[in-house]
Amino acid sequence: MRAVFHQFQDGYTHRTVNVLDEFIEPFVPDDDREVIGTGAEAAEQDEWCLGRTAARTLDEGDWQGWGDVALGVDRTRIHALGDVAWLAAFATVTRTLDTQMIYTKHLEAIQRTQRSPICRWKHASLKLRAA
Repeated sequence: MRAVFHQFQDGYTHRTVNVLDEFIEPFVPDDDREVIGTGAEAAEQDEWCLGRTAARTLDEGDWQGWGDVALGVDRTRIHALGDVAWLAAFATVTRTLDTQMIYTKHLEAIQRTQRSPICRWKHASLKLRAA
């Protein structure tokens, strides 16, 4: 499981869109899988993806426009029961924001996610620099 998590981090580190289909294959091998992003609030809306096509769209958008993702892969706690495994991980997203509008948009997204029953932010740090 840790090796797969390393593979996920490598994909988000390199963001090579032309290998995106190969990247998602181990995570979403068929259309019966769900991928739930940090902005998900309801099934089949926003970042709650059903199937490969929706998952690919989510990852492609992340790779083209999201910040630098750093997952605490080596500090991750992994649990398993039968053929199901889950993990708890520390993660950061670092992004340079160039305008007040973008800052406000990200702050609103963090606040919206904080209200979500699925994903909770323990700490968010936004730095605004003059453009």
